[in-house]
Amino acid sequence: MDESRAEAITLRVPADAAYLSIGRLFAAAAGRHHGAPQEVIEDLRLAVSEAITYALSRASDPGAVKVSVQPALLGSLSFELQTEPADGAQLPASRRPSIDPEAAPWGRGVLEGLVEELTESKTAGGQVALTFRLALEASPRD
Repeated sequence: MDESRAEAITLRVPADAAYLSIGRLFAAAAGRHHGAPQEVIEDLRLAVSEAITYALSRASDPGAVKVSVQPALLGSLSFELQTEPADGAQLPASRRPSIDPEAAPWGRGVLEGLVEELTESKTAGGQVALTFRLALEASPRD
C-alpha cells in the first residue's frame, strides 16, 4: 500500500487529565507502526502530549480532543489535533488537565523545537486546531 495515501487514524478523548497518557500511547503506537526508532517515538510522545496540553490551554471550554495521524511524504507522520466544545457536562476541576495559562507560550516553544510545519488556528467558537509533521528518522542533535 502507498503510505502517502493511507487513511488517517483518529483518537478522540475527553478533555480530562486522565486521558493525556492515552494520547502519548497513541503517538508511540503510530511511530512504532511506521518503523520509527525509539528516540523518535519519545519525541512523538512528547509532541502529542504538549500539543494536547497547549490546545486545551488555548481553547474555550473544551470537552474533548481529537488527534489524527497519517503518513506524510518524506518519511514523516502528519498530525492534526482539534479541540471540541463541551457538550454541557463539565468535568470536576480535579479531573481537568492542570494548565497554567502563563506556561502556554512555553508549550508552543517545546512544540516548535520538536516538530516541523506547526500551524495553529482558532474557530469562531473558540476551539483550537493544530497541525504538525514529525520525521520518522532520528536527526542529529546539537
